[in-house]
Amino acid sequence: MNISLIKLFSGVTDRIDINEEITIPEEYYTYDIKSISPVKLDGYLYLDELDNLSINLNVKCDLTLKSSISLNDVDFPININIDELDFDDENKKITNSIDLIPIIWQNILIEIPIRVTDSSNDEDISDKYIKKEEIDERLSKLKDFLDE
Repeated sequence: MNISLIKLFSGVTDRIDINEEITIPEEYYTYDIKSISPVKLDGYLYLDELDNLSINLNVKCDLTLKSSISLNDVDFPININIDELDFDDENKKITNSIDLIPIIWQNILIEIPIRVTDSSNDEDISDKYIKKEEIDERLSKLKDFLDE
């Protein structure tokens, strides 16, 4: 997603509004990510007081991740705000346009948890695998003494 910065740098406008829906290319997916819904962007690019390029952006999408236990699909919603002043050195190589996908992708990756589990498989494992407690009849009289 390349955005032309000519109007911003020439002073024609003081900010560039962004209200789009983009698709993240599959080569960005890591082994845990199975799919990503279209990413909704809402925000703007602007020059701060020191004429550094800055961004204020809201990012919304849904990720489909693998459950760490069952390997089933788990939906994970993302809703983040990116408010970066003075992009890092990698992004300062800006001439007349900027590609926002790497910036958006970095911020999405930070939000992904290390492990996710499928909530539909929430069953009490202890009930399934633990044997029922049986009281030895020879010791049952001791229970009467504990109740007193």
